Amino acid sequence: RSSTCGAETYAQRRAVFELADRLGLAAVIVDLAAPVDVLRRRIRRRAVQRSDASESDTRVLEHQLRTRDELTNAERQKAIRVDTADSIDVDAILRSIRDRRNLD
Repeated sequence: RSSTCGAETYAQRRAVFELADRLGLAAVIVDLAAPVDVLRRRIRRRAVQRSDASESDTRVLEHQLRTRDELTNAERQKAIRVDTADSIDVDAILRSIRDRRNLD
C-alpha cells in the first residue's frame, strides 16, 4: 500500500511518521525542489494557459515559502531529493522510494 501526503512543517512530517509507525508502514520523504524563480514562472505560465485544475497562484506559493520548515538533518539523511527544475526520471524516483522503504 502507498499514499502521498504534503507535509511542509516539521510537526506535520512528525505526525505522518508517527502514524506510519503505528500502522506498521514505511514512510519516505520525497523532497521536491526547484528554484523559486522556476516555481513562479510555472505558476504564471499555468495561469496564462489555463492548463491546470489547480487554483494555486503566487500568493499560495509565497505563503508556502514563508511557513514551511526546512528538513532537519535527520530528515535530510532519509529523504530522496528530486530537483524538479528540469525533467525528472520518474522510474528512478520510484526505484529510490522502493529501495528506501526496504531499508527501514
